[in-house]
Amino acid sequence: MRLGGVEVRVGGRAAPLFYAGPNQVNFQTPGRLPRNQLVRLLEAGEERGLGLLVPHNAPALFPVAIHQNGSRNSPSNAVARNGALTLYGTGVRPAISPPDGEAAPASGRPLLPTPAIPYAWVGHARAPVLYSGLAPGLVGVWQVNIIVPADAPVFSTVPVRLLYDGIETNSIPVAVR
Repeated sequence: MRLGGVEVRVGGRAAPLFYAGPNQVNFQTPGRLPRNQLVRLLEAGEERGLGLLVPHNAPALFPVAIHQNGSRNSPSNAVARNGALTLYGTGVRPAISPPDGEAAPASGRPLLPTPAIPYAWVGHARAPVLYSGLAPGLVGVWQVNIIVPADAPVFSTVPVRLLYDGIETNSIPVAVR
């Protein structure tokens, strides 16, 4: 797929592009590729920039957590212990994927879960994971729903992190009351 004369190829396959600007290119790694594929950026058919190896899984969290009511977690809108949060990220493949560049189904069943369930921590406390898979209605976005444990620290910036398939994500701060 080309966008403004830019093309990204991963393992020789064209990657769906969502944005191409002077200093940034956003793309989705094509599904069902073997591990450690080479990424090439082409502009007007010529290679620009260095090739990168993309691992099969590279889980990372976006710096946002959402309450069950859809509001954003913040110091003035903290989650209670035993409350639920939804986290979003990228870099994880579900067991079954929609076609490259297409959103996960927005409603109905089935959900598109990941092949493994991550471990989650809110501060030092292990958090139960209710769902891990593609976020309904979004392209390539990983959604993880957790319950904040009863023994989680109470603070305005408690670190939350996940461990998926032996790879630890970055941590993001959430407010817990």
